[in-house]
Parts: sequence; structure tokens; C-alpha cells
Amino acid sequence: KTPSGQLMINTQFSLVNDSAKVQVVYTIEETGVIKVDYQLNVKPGLPNIPKIGFQGGINRSYEQIEYFGRGPMENYIDRRYGFDAGIYNQNIFDFMEPYVVPQENGNRTDVRWMYLHNTQSKEGLLVVADSLLSMSAWPYTEANFMNARHTINLKDAGYITLNIDLIQMGVGGNDSWSDVAAPLEQYQVKARDYRYSFYLVPLSGRTTGPGERAKSVKQLF
Repeated sequence: KTPSGQLMINTQFSLVNDSAKVQVVYTIEETGVIKVDYQLNVKPGLPNIPKIGFQGGINRSYEQIEYFGRGPMENYIDRRYGFDAGIYNQNIFDFMEPYVVPQENGNRTDVRWMYLHNTQSKEGLLVVADSLLSMSAWPYTEANFMNARHTINLKDAGYITLNIDLIQMGVGGNDSWSDVAAPLEQYQVKARDYRYSFYLVPLSGRTTGPGERAKSVKQLF
């Protein structure tokens, strides 16, 4: 515990034959608010990284998504010109992009906060960013996307996969047909050390809007 009575959980992981290490520290308030501190340390010589982020599963009924970020359609670091930052509210199936060939989709950039909730009970989870993040959510698993050849192969996981990313590489490329196609240099994620933080706030009802809660939550830490 911290001197102020907060509970801290420190987790560490090794990746790519110990060439990269991830440390995630959870600081938990008595109210249930959790601050997540993520740190990635890499050894020299690793190739570019597809994305730096955090993935978890949340309650399947939290399928209404309200967020403050770029929208209303999906956008990426190299595909966000013309998407205005604002507050948007969409069901998860409107939030996603139904590609003919299943793949990861629905990313939003410059996210300040995102509130995923049950439309009837208003119970949900508010994610508050310490910086501008990229976020997406699906009722499927990432493995399901990778293995499915057609949309009929997508199976509801029984929970929502929530991605809270610091950054991910662009989706465009210098060509679209070769094995060496890659995003332009400025949209690649170099292998170096990264760190970021965000807050997870459980909400049992909309006594105050998520924007007001997001403004006040950082004062807890």
C-alpha cells in the first residue's frame, strides 16, 4: 500500500526472448478507480513495433460507446485528416467498421476519455487518458479476427475486447502489393522505450456526465 492507503500491484513481463520488458503498475483507490502506469523498455536492434498498448476484456453489456476524440468514423495516425475532435456516442456495431475480410477495426485517435456502458442501467467503465490515446472496442477477440476469412466466421466472445493504446503505426503504405509494404516513415513506431498512464473508473449510474468525471478523476492521485 501507498502512504495514502492506495493499493499498488506491480506486474512485469518479458517479450521477444527478453529483448523487451513491460512493467504495468496498478494503483487502486478505495472508490474502485484504478490508475494504470505502463512502461515498455526495449534492447537496441529491434524492428519497428506495430503498436504500443494495453488490451483487456470488459462486460459484454457495455456496448454503448461515448467518447471525446476524433470521429465519428474510424481513423488512424495517417488517416485522420478531416476527422474532427468532439464528443460522439455510438453503439459498438456502429462504432466498428464491417470490412468484408475480418480484421482489426474501429480505431479512434486523440481520445481524451471513453465511456462504455449499458444503455439501460447506465452502469459502465470510463477510461480517462493522461495524454491523447488511440482506442477501439469489439465484441470479438483479436485471435478471431486473425483467423476468420469471412464475417460469418466472427463469433461473439461474450465480452468486449477493449484496446487502450498509446500509439500504433499507420495503416497506409508506400505500396499495397509487395511483402515490404510499410507505412511512411513518419507513421512508423520505432523500437524504443515508451511509457504512458490512464485511469479506469467504474460508474454505477450517470449522476454526472463522463466528461465531468474525467476532469476530476486525476485529482485522486
